[in-house]
Amino acid sequence: MKTSLRLLVLLVVPALAGHVLADDSTPADRARELQRDQGLVQTLIASGLKLAAEKDPLRRADHCNRLADSYAVEIKRAVQHKDAQRAAQYGQQMQALLTRGVAQNLAVARAAPKPDEPEINRLGAWVSITAKSIEDELGNHPELETEEMQFMLDAVARGKADVDQAVKGKH
Repeated sequence: MKTSLRLLVLLVVPALAGHVLADDSTPADRARELQRDQGLVQTLIASGLKLAAEKDPLRRADHCNRLADSYAVEIKRAVQHKDAQRAAQYGQQMQALLTRGVAQNLAVARAAPKPDEPEINRLGAWVSITAKSIEDELGNHPELETEEMQFMLDAVARGKADVDQAVKGKH
């Protein structure tokens, strides 16, 4: 299986599995959760298909960055709704996307004979802005400084660090 398809499976399956495997929620709760996440699941599938067809590593990194933005929106929405468990789950998935999608593709792009430095730097900066927006949203809700929220922040920070290393050529 191609790396981009593995990444898609890695992201979509946990998003769907949470609804099916939820052990303490009612079928109506699970249906509401699936409906709530339907936009993200559709985005993941559509973007994953584009990603699977893309050969250029910078474009793949860009696709993954756009998906990371979608995760950031969902994480911030979870923070606003005080849903620490959902924020932590999406933080972990965002880390995988940043590490396996953005950073790995940037590393491949950097290894090219003539790497596109401005684009590599732009994509790295984009990740920094996205990560900062999550931190800022959590900062607006100091009552949510829980272990799960810290787990989410740590996961996003690890993904961002992997991207930073790839931008610098150290990945």
